Amino acid sequence: MYADTVDTVEKRTQFDKVELNIEFKRDPLHDPFVDSGVPNFEAQSQNSRDTRSQLTHYTTEIFSRQHRLFTFTLFICHEQARFIRWDRAGAIVSAAFNFHQDPRPLVEFLWRFSHSTPSERGHDPNVRAATHEEANIAREKLKEWAPKKETPIVVFTVPGKDGENREFVAWKSMKSPYSTIGRCTRAYPAYEIATSQYCFLKDGWRAHELDPEATILQELAEKKVENVPIFVCGGDVETEATMTDLYVPAPDSTQSDTNPYPPRRESKWKKAGTKKRITRRIHHRFIVNTIGKPLNTFRDSKQLLQVVYDAFK
Repeated sequence: MYADTVDTVEKRTQFDKVELNIEFKRDPLHDPFVDSGVPNFEAQSQNSRDTRSQLTHYTTEIFSRQHRLFTFTLFICHEQARFIRWDRAGAIVSAAFNFHQDPRPLVEFLWRFSHSTPSERGHDPNVRAATHEEANIAREKLKEWAPKKETPIVVFTVPGKDGENREFVAWKSMKSPYSTIGRCTRAYPAYEIATSQYCFLKDGWRAHELDPEATILQELAEKKVENVPIFVCGGDVETEATMTDLYVPAPDSTQSDTNPYPPRRESKWKKAGTKKRITRRIHHRFIVNTIGKPLNTFRDSKQLLQVVYDAFK
């Protein structure tokens, strides 16, 4: 499903513009999930495995081409339908329902989705398309890192040290993730128009139990550690965290003052047959003053050894 403004005549599939992924299967044997009667709700037939792989692949394409916190899939198999919510921790899968017998859940979902805001659909509210003027500045200032094919120019909002938000324009990512879950790091040469400063923007999803990288950089600077990029601003993006982990009850041993975890949903949601806790992830975005180069661009062996030496120093 696309916005009304997207032209799909010449190119029907455009993952960079998808709003809602809807997948149809005629044969009920292609349902990737089983609601009852088995300890693991992931169906194990080859058809079911192929469907799960297909759904995951489509979601990965959407996440890799868009700036998203989460996305939805509407899966229709024969007379049954399911809703799936994906984020960087995994996927929440609803029970199947017969939309021929009771179409209300399907109709209500589509009505709510069509009336929702971009952020309610999962788009990152702290990333926007650059204006025409901002795009022209980016093409001039960031031409050294220009992409080989047409890539949207975007503006990131990053929290400043004084509490005021700062905006940085970026064009091509030096590193882009091709994964549905995990840290999914993006790294951009960026430019702040307001200060005319070049910088490096790192965007990813840190594990909840690990210290924020922005905090570590500031501590290293305070201790005057050498060969560390200077922290400019940023940190955890307020309110942007995964939800999939909340639907898997955490073991009692993890609920402590020294290692607190958010409250979990009741255990009836846990159908995956796994006792492992799903890692909660927090959206983390920060700016440093140094734009690095790929390690394979070293001039000679001396420079390579110097870089490695500096890293271990």
